[in-house]
Amino acid sequence: MTYVVERKRVKERGRAPEYARNASQINLEIANTDMQEGHSYISVKDYRNAAKSYRHAASFYGEASRDPKLHKDDREHLGLLHDGAMKKAKDCLHKAALEKVTIHMNPIKRWIVKYIRFENVLGLFILSILFSSPSITGASIGSIKASSYLGLIIFFLGIIGCYILVWKKHLLNRVQDQY
Repeated sequence: MTYVVERKRVKERGRAPEYARNASQINLEIANTDMQEGHSYISVKDYRNAAKSYRHAASFYGEASRDPKLHKDDREHLGLLHDGAMKKAKDCLHKAALEKVTIHMNPIKRWIVKYIRFENVLGLFILSILFSSPSITGASIGSIKASSYLGLIIFFLGIIGCYILVWKKHLLNRVQDQY
């Protein structure tokens, strides 16, 4: 951001700055500054401004990667930096929407909504299959008398987890449409 101000100030004086000869270098400096701003916003959990900084950095990485003077490997590296910055921006928008959705929830419900993921629910279903059918595990788990009941309980926990995931996705889609 300061580089734009410096360019305007130097333009008014009538002389070109030394770094104005290489536009991709300016874009890289601005992009790196925006990435650092994004990291600082994340440290204070301001995810919406972090996403803006990451998107801004991605646009400057994209502009720098289109410079024909750069070597092919450098352009590919800048393209990867662009993709990484866009991924971070998307993650920050997701976190910002999740914060907005869960701000009025009680702490236990907020924790469940924030931290339950698809992998957790899938693990519950796999465990329920292992506990409820002893022939799959070679009767090592199925030899326990209450294993089929435990499998049934874990299966119902998996169904509850699926419900929470669908509900969370619905809430996030509704909030992300506003961003």
